[in-house]
Amino acid sequence: MQHPHVRTLVRKGDADEWAGPDCFAEKGSKDTIDLDFSQRTNILAYLLQFGAVQPRPHTRKTVKCLLLKDAMSSIWKPSVTVAAIIERDQRFLLVEEQTAEGIKFNQPAGHLDPGESLLAAAAREALEETAHEFIPDALVGVYLSRYQSSRLNEDVTYLRFAFTGTLGALHDRALDEGILRTVWMSHQEILATQDRHRSPLVLKCVEDYLAGQRFPLSVIHTHPSVHLAAND
Repeated sequence: MQHPHVRTLVRKGDADEWAGPDCFAEKGSKDTIDLDFSQRTNILAYLLQFGAVQPRPHTRKTVKCLLLKDAMSSIWKPSVTVAAIIERDQRFLLVEEQTAEGIKFNQPAGHLDPGESLLAAAAREALEETAHEFIPDALVGVYLSRYQSSRLNEDVTYLRFAFTGTLGALHDRALDEGILRTVWMSHQEILATQDRHRSPLVLKCVEDYLAGQRFPLSVIHTHPSVHLAAND
């Protein structure tokens, strides 16, 4: 696995422009070069030194733009997720899902999509994974957790926004890919199945909910510019 700070640049045919490997050529070709963006050096000068590009004005501008864009993508950031904490008669709605590490329990949860508000994401994930409508009415909490797997070569930090709210109509639709079934579980049943939780946040969110932890939705603000991302 390539180090997170290293990016491979690839020559675009016979031109003196360079870009990321996904754009123009395969990694490992004779026209590739690895650069360490964690080092605060003049990357353009480095390329010039090794003959990767010619010192022409338009080339300098092209390479600098490409490098700045690639360097920005190497900045660490957490993966933003949402979860729906749904309780009815002292039982919580969970999903049983197939994962790379076996069958696990989780709240209806998933990733925030581009151009989407946190509230819309929570409602969408609940619908996709349980076939139920869900209307968030309070924020239970914001959580940070890290998932590491040497077997899968993964290391991801998740930023989870957990909402509670009203469970709406059940629709006749297939559940999201990987979701095996929905299940209602008591707090004690959730405690007893911790070894099968997708994340330690499954139990933490339930216990915060039971402790009465709630924050008004007014603490969440989505600027209109976010919705423009869907059209970018």
